[in-house]
Amino acid sequence: MTSTVSGIVVNYKTKELTASAVESMLDEPDLTDVVVVDNCSLDGSVEFLRSRLPEDRVRVVANDRNSGFGGGVNVGAGHSTGSFMLVLNSDATLERGSLALLVRALDAESATAIAAPVIVGPDGSPQIDAFGDFPSFRRMLLRTNRRPRDEPRPDWVSGAAMLVRRCAFEQVGGFDVAFHMYLEDVDLCSRLRSMGWEILRVRESKVRHSPGTSSTGHEREESYHESLMLLLDKRKVPRFEISLIGAAHRLWSSARR
Repeated sequence: MTSTVSGIVVNYKTKELTASAVESMLDEPDLTDVVVVDNCSLDGSVEFLRSRLPEDRVRVVANDRNSGFGGGVNVGAGHSTGSFMLVLNSDATLERGSLALLVRALDAESATAIAAPVIVGPDGSPQIDAFGDFPSFRRMLLRTNRRPRDEPRPDWVSGAAMLVRRCAFEQVGGFDVAFHMYLEDVDLCSRLRSMGWEILRVRESKVRHSPGTSSTGHEREESYHESLMLLLDKRKVPRFEISLIGAAHRLWSSARR
């Protein structure tokens, strides 16, 4: 059976970047179609994207609310049909030929739910926060959640770019929409691993990522803190350890500010 690939991009007030992300996907021969989910931007994004992108290959879905990144991907999954789903951030672009490598990896390993590319920054250097170990009290305390750059099978990979096996995604119910921003990808990988699925990084595949957001630094830190507490609770970390990690994280955040 030939694998089919649907692309999914979530847009929120980043219409120009989103268009570039989608266009980088359309260059890939393995891609069947793309679903763009606009998270109620209310800035003309829907009209702009529908006029710029080819309607025979790209469907722009207007979400009636901002359901966050994970919620937006879930909506896109419901409107797509591919046996694999390429999830790509609106501020990322796929390097030519990279999708074929990811498809080949999933086709070759039936127990693998996600194949992820190496994510590089604008200067081409690998982003070391794009994969890592699941957080624990010891790892958070010692700041050792990261793996070596060439690690092929980390605990989790970033949702900025991942090729996901649809049947695995549906088995765990997709992204948890309780995570509005940050760590929804770590949670997804955690639940997939608990069901016996593997996570893989394909080092030859590359995505260029230029992170940018309209939220303030304080808003991002608060969102990350809330998501971290939720993730630790879902992973059944003892309550007293969650409290200690939460206090330490707020101290680190204050020190950075």
